[in-house]
Amino acid sequence: MLIRPDGDRTIVITQPAHAALSAQLAHGWGNDRFGEVEPRDAVSLGALLHDIGWLDWEQSPTLNPSTGLPHSFMQLSTRVHLDIWNSASRRALMFGRYPALLTSMHFTGLYERFHDYSRDSEEDARDARALVDHELAFQNELVAALRSDATMAAAAGDAQLNRNRQLVALWDGMSLAICHGIAEPREFRNAPTSNGGVDVTLTMSNADVIVDPWPFRKDRVVVTVDGRILTRTFDDQVAMQDAVANASWITLTTRLVPA
Repeated sequence: MLIRPDGDRTIVITQPAHAALSAQLAHGWGNDRFGEVEPRDAVSLGALLHDIGWLDWEQSPTLNPSTGLPHSFMQLSTRVHLDIWNSASRRALMFGRYPALLTSMHFTGLYERFHDYSRDSEEDARDARALVDHELAFQNELVAALRSDATMAAAAGDAQLNRNRQLVALWDGMSLAICHGIAEPREFRNAPTSNGGVDVTLTMSNADVIVDPWPFRKDRVVVTVDGRILTRTFDDQVAMQDAVANASWITLTTRLVPA
């Protein structure tokens, strides 16, 4: 869950809803400088499903007693994250091999770049490494199957898979920034282009978010995400869960524009 302060209230956004915004970025992505998204439908579906493992947790979010609000995704233990990611790629597989592959690669990429095993218990570190190994084996099986399929072989080459994995990670980061609200410029390093990489910056300007350099096909892109409004904090988890389930909805709309 994403926690977005909003004056005297809090907007909570589920991980799958944030992923849906990632998919909106994917649908509009691509131009001469940044290249096209190939295969667009399958990669966009991978962006949509990359947080599918969160579906169960988001229906019963846990209370962070230090804030009186639901835990954000960054506040949960390694053990909870492992339980969530353990089901993600298999759930995505129900939609197809390519989105499942990207979902699995997103998880292993996160653990490669960000996970600090030194903060884990010995048991959690062991299980985290075992899950990464399991997902890497799953990826190898899917890649082999895709490369034997004439329709998907080109999309399963190392260069194309690496580009698409990077794109899903980029859209994930951009979506998180947009969902949280961009209070200061956010830079995303080495975004894949048609002939290399470039740093992309998001900057708030009045009601718009300036994206520089511009990576989309159209000259304006509007993205939306649904959240729910909490007007107080809680000291009881069941009361918090009931409040989230019955909270008023809000649609957050963001217009992206070129510099």
